[in-house]
Amino acid sequence: MPIFEAFSAWLKATLLPYGGFGLMLLAICDSSFLSLPEVNDLLLMTFSIDDPSSMPKLAFLTTLGSIIGCTLLYSVGRKGGEAFLQKRFSSERLLRIRHWYQKYGILAIIVPSLLPPPTPFKIFVLSAGTFGISWSRFILAVGVGRGLRYFAEGFLAVEYGPYAIQFVHDNFGKIGVGLATAILVSVFIYILIKRRTKSVAALLVLATLVMSGCISRKTRIPADQRPLAALSKTRAELMHDLETRSKAITTLNARVTLDASGGARKTGILEEYHQTTGLILVDRPGQIRMRAQVPVIGTTVFDMSSDGQQFVVNVPFKSKFLVGDPNAPAKSDNGMMNWRPRIILDALFINILPYISEPNVKPFLEEAVMGRVSYYVIGFLDVGGTETKLLEKIWIDRTDLHISRKQMFGVDGRLETDVEFSDYQPAGATTFPQIISIQRPVDDAGLKITFTKTTVNEKLTSDQFVLQQPAGSELVQVDNPRAKPLFK
Repeated sequence: MPIFEAFSAWLKATLLPYGGFGLMLLAICDSSFLSLPEVNDLLLMTFSIDDPSSMPKLAFLTTLGSIIGCTLLYSVGRKGGEAFLQKRFSSERLLRIRHWYQKYGILAIIVPSLLPPPTPFKIFVLSAGTFGISWSRFILAVGVGRGLRYFAEGFLAVEYGPYAIQFVHDNFGKIGVGLATAILVSVFIYILIKRRTKSVAALLVLATLVMSGCISRKTRIPADQRPLAALSKTRAELMHDLETRSKAITTLNARVTLDASGGARKTGILEEYHQTTGLILVDRPGQIRMRAQVPVIGTTVFDMSSDGQQFVVNVPFKSKFLVGDPNAPAKSDNGMMNWRPRIILDALFINILPYISEPNVKPFLEEAVMGRVSYYVIGFLDVGGTETKLLEKIWIDRTDLHISRKQMFGVDGRLETDVEFSDYQPAGATTFPQIISIQRPVDDAGLKITFTKTTVNEKLTSDQFVLQQPAGSELVQVDNPRAKPLFK
């Protein structure tokens, strides 16, 4: 996971409970002695999408934070900023900035405040104090520049949702230049009117230039390429929905077909096992039984059962009866042999309850756009150690608010399991996906489960999970480091 992405996610999780005041604190830091390009802008837009009615407050507090942060730098400039600037910038550059202040006044602050990195805005703030710009004019200039920027971004976020975030991220520079240009044009018009310029030609040229920038070209987008309609929920509502779904299913009794594959990336040879039929029984949190058979003839490929403490697997065609720890990491060279009960259980169900009860785990909300579909992405970060660790991401399709994807990450930050859910159907008082596709990048293996008959929340008996060792089969402790390889 890139460092900037992890840091941004951590900031989002940390500041979200404080709302606008968290953004104000971040703006103070960014506008004074730290530099966090775009982070403030993108978080403001994310929070505005999450709670549109709070956008004016969020934009105001972010602007206020930026004013406070800039004022801190301004104070440094007033108390000896010239010596500080001379150590870091050439005399020629400082003379040019002084000339800008003398000629353009507060515009020398407003325009840079709108421009994107790498514009060195902090040098203009320090110079304002050094060159004696008054407090009132300085605060007015920063307030106008930053206010235009943040309120414009908040408006875009409320109107266009995650598409606005992506647009601002991709066109951050152009938006800043556009706002700065609009201010310069407005000032130019004001000067012309104030001086009562009678040059009609000049005004006509100016009007033509302004109109040419404001009139947009309209292009009709084909219906099959337009973004799909998106439903909206707040972060609190999404978390409540996930908590409810985590508790919705206690037992599962399903008939399934299984398609397994693996080996293509590591060996160059793709192994595939198609359309075995079977059953899955689950009594949460830890009991599971899973059996696969060859269609028509009914020969058992494998039969696995686990009580959460130990799992056993009967493999008739190898005359093996395997016993192991369902939570231990599997180490077979053949990734298809590494499917432990824990992996299947984690993939079948959404369960955020352990995260809610753990104070060191912080949730965060992102938005993503892929093709025509926009998504809410709720992630969970472990912030309790020396390093922030990403644990899980849950993708919610905004066209119907169904969970479409679940990603689980290992202690090293690598993606371990990537699950896709589709074809939701009613199951009791809830819904359940009829197709669950599991990819294990760490094992180079995949499993597609297609449900043909699903029953939830009906009582299951303990004997349904009992699996006895067949006579004549070899007992194998799969977690014994001295054990011979099961499959060659």
